[in-house]
Amino acid sequence: MKKFLKIMLCIMGSLLAVIVAFWFSISYTVNYKKTTCDTSVSPDGKYELTLQAVGEPDWPFGSASGRLVLKEGEDKISQTDFELHNDGASISSSCWKVTWHEDYVEIILSGEEQFDEQVILYFDGTKEIQQLTDVADIEVEYPSGERLDESRVITEQSFDVELNDWGEVQFVSYLPTYETLWPCVLG
Repeated sequence: MKKFLKIMLCIMGSLLAVIVAFWFSISYTVNYKKTTCDTSVSPDGKYELTLQAVGEPDWPFGSASGRLVLKEGEDKISQTDFELHNDGASISSSCWKVTWHEDYVEIILSGEEQFDEQVILYFDGTKEIQQLTDVADIEVEYPSGERLDESRVITEQSFDVELNDWGEVQFVSYLPTYETLWPCVLG
């Protein structure tokens, strides 16, 4: 009876070890595994920029974690982590555009559910990150004399419509300023 009990405990322990190893493997792949998606080399061949996916996108339609790694030869100059909101899609070579300059590299990251993001990595290790927004070229006459700040117009959410007795009306989505808690609406 003791021999049977020892065999069962060994089998259960081995099964538990396999399950734990499998769980760690899945967890690593989903959350931490770094996959190189694309690489760009400077025109002089001195610098290399690597686009990496970190883990998998959040399920089902969440953001994907990524990393930009700038190297000079084998030496890492800088590393920048980012989140890409692309409707649950994985990070790929189609989500970035790289432009090399004399003392920095400019990267534009694009996702379907976000404004483009500009990342500038200088060869001295410093970096700048900013969100790029589309600006509408809207020329409207305002009876009150107030002007629309065109840099705050969200073109993807603005449209023209025929509105009963009002005629053709333009609905404009407008970004709030940091000085105000509520967005301004002019019209």
